[in-house]
Amino acid sequence: MFLVGLAVGVIVGGVMGIVIVSLAVAGKKEDEQLAAWFEKEGEDKRCICFLDEQEKQLFSIPDGDCIGLAAENGDQQVCICHYVDAAHVQIHGEVWELLRFAKEMKQRGITYYPLLKSGTKKEGIFYEEEEPCDPGPVKCQGTALSG
Repeated sequence: MFLVGLAVGVIVGGVMGIVIVSLAVAGKKEDEQLAAWFEKEGEDKRCICFLDEQEKQLFSIPDGDCIGLAAENGDQQVCICHYVDAAHVQIHGEVWELLRFAKEMKQRGITYYPLLKSGTKKEGIFYEEEEPCDPGPVKCQGTALSG
């Protein structure tokens, strides 16, 4: 009976040891992922430069910010945007070429505009002609549209 108890104790202790080691390894991996995420959040984000159908720069938003879409019938949608490259953006999970997106929205009668993180419309954040829209890792800045 003593040997049976000893064997059960050894097996249970071994299993508990494996569980504890597994939790420690998983916790370390999670800590590393969290640290990498915080480092990434601290970096400057890339800008997404939106165009109109004539290739005029309208506004820019940082990677991961949102735009609002408003249809002529009153339907509205908020879309998260992610930088792909200087000519492409992922909008609501679909990759678009920026000029094709502008033409498609014009054809469908949909207007698009930048949103604040709170979900409210940014008032006239447009680039002036002399201020280029740089899609590199810089902070996005705009100037208010006059008139």
